[in-house]
Amino acid sequence: MPNTFYPLFLDVRGRRCVILGGGHEEETKAEALLERGAQVTVINSGVTVAILDMARGGALLWERRPYRVGDLKGAFLAVVETGDTPLKVRLLQEALDNNVLLNVVDTTHLCIWIAAAIVRRGEVTLAISTGGASPALARKLREGLTRSRALQWADLALPMAQARLELKRRGVRVSGERWQAALSDGLLDLYQRGERQQAWESLMASLVNGGMPIPPSEGVADAEPLEDGVLASEDSGNGSHDGPADTRYYPVYLRLLGRLCVVIGGGEVAERKVGLLLESQAKVKVVSPEITAGLQRLAGEGALVWEARPYRVGDLRGAFLAIAAISDAAVNRRVAQEAQSENVLVNVVDNPQLGRFIAPSVVRRGEVIVAISTGGASPALARKLKEELAQCPEIQWADAAPLLAWARLELRPRGVRVKPDRWQECLTDDLLRLYQGGRHAEAQERLMAMLLERGEPVPGGRLP
Repeated sequence: MPNTFYPLFLDVRGRRCVILGGGHEEETKAEALLERGAQVTVINSGVTVAILDMARGGALLWERRPYRVGDLKGAFLAVVETGDTPLKVRLLQEALDNNVLLNVVDTTHLCIWIAAAIVRRGEVTLAISTGGASPALARKLREGLTRSRALQWADLALPMAQARLELKRRGVRVSGERWQAALSDGLLDLYQRGERQQAWESLMASLVNGGMPIPPSEGVADAEPLEDGVLASEDSGNGSHDGPADTRYYPVYLRLLGRLCVVIGGGEVAERKVGLLLESQAKVKVVSPEITAGLQRLAGEGALVWEARPYRVGDLRGAFLAIAAISDAAVNRRVAQEAQSENVLVNVVDNPQLGRFIAPSVVRRGEVIVAISTGGASPALARKLKEELAQCPEIQWADAAPLLAWARLELRPRGVRVKPDRWQECLTDDLLRLYQGGRHAEAQERLMAMLLERGEPVPGGRLP
């Protein structure tokens, strides 16, 4: 099954997040949410020592009891771990009734969102999803990308953010192509060798020599273009970022299947946003007096609904998610206000501070999606990372997603459970080469033999 989850980074600051369960999985999610400023409540009869310590220290609230109806009321996001299927269904209904983003651990088909395997290096975050097909593959990719040469470009996030601020102070705008040209191997080598001053001077010389003065009429416009080809894939925002990269965003993958998503705007940026939403099988409505030829074609094919007029209050009614992809600040504010009153997730491309999520740069390979965020430090660096990651050897493991999803399903009726470390032992380079070479049956036979050799029987004889 294709990975149709929609990648985004949520702003959870000050939002109530409920965790039903007290194990290590919930502990990890609680720590990640707290790190990003969420208000976390854990509800479970027992918890890990770490959760207990966080509760005693006042970092989170622990309610020592089982779940009861109403626990999700007023929550923004929830995480549930339980083997009780009827309870899972009740929780999903409560989440839908209260517009709560629900994650049910190990039950992808009941999730409104699924978690990602996270790689962090400095200010850069990678969020890896296999669409729930294979946790083993997500781990393999995470470990590989962590060591990859491609990720080393993340080391330039801070100087790129500083250069952006310096150019803004000088009133200089630099084209997207010039930013990309400045990101050279020589610059990265200088910075990693600790020759920071020389790296800074080299970076600024490359940027300033190719820059253009910002017209006074544009005020304090950003020094780096937000809508330059794929640079707009990662939102940044005019004036929204005045220091080191922002790590408040929590990466998730949303299920948008059949959900109404509204895009305000009809330009090239809106067209790219619509493309990602349609890939996630969302119902898309575009509101704009004029739209691109590409959007017109999609509207003509019935892939989206186009309302040929300006935005008006009420356009977000019934929507699950909205994107404001226009440059009119007054309209952006009205869209953000309506989204808040209607409890709609919103992204304002020109000013992410008004919204509840940012849209990352994305690398897709087969069933695997890797979302990239520099926390707003530099759209140019996000583009560089996207290009490097798409070509790095480690991403090739994405090709094996169908094989690993097949093996996972095949093990269930056999009543065999394989521990995570044992799975990793089976993911060999020889196996990948077999599968990439089209020898699928041989690859299946070899993988299953290794898994059965390393697996353990499950009491009762069948995995859930």
